[in-house]
Amino acid sequence: MDPIIDVLAPALTGLALWALLPRGVVLTRAVRHSHPDGTRALETWEVLNDSPLPVKITRVQVIGPRVDAELSGVDDDPELNVSLTYDDETLEMARTDHRHRWRGLRVLPGDTLAAAVGVNRSVCIRYRRAGWLGVLERREIEIHGVV
Repeated sequence: MDPIIDVLAPALTGLALWALLPRGVVLTRAVRHSHPDGTRALETWEVLNDSPLPVKITRVQVIGPRVDAELSGVDDDPELNVSLTYDDETLEMARTDHRHRWRGLRVLPGDTLAAAVGVNRSVCIRYRRAGWLGVLERREIEIHGVV
């Protein structure tokens, strides 16, 4: 009986740790370019799912002077001076046609988002690993506009 317990205990512990610990879900950011007219009023950032697992967005928050709002991706106020879109035109058209909000949306491995962030604005994208195993994970990435 002892050899069975000696094998089962570490195996079950390893399985539990594998299921509960984060496994490299990460969104990365990089400055793509400034506004086309050459001003620095709006910068576009590239947000890439640089992991082998899908990401589920839990919240997109816009922060700035007199602004603290959730960016839904559907009927957002232009006064927020922020936009978030899929880089892939087909994915973005499907999202907007079906009026999908950012909260709960999945970003597959290799998919890229374009975040245009205005002056004195910040965008905080909260996310986790998609699926029930990611319920305990909480990650976020912040993108700051020009100050």
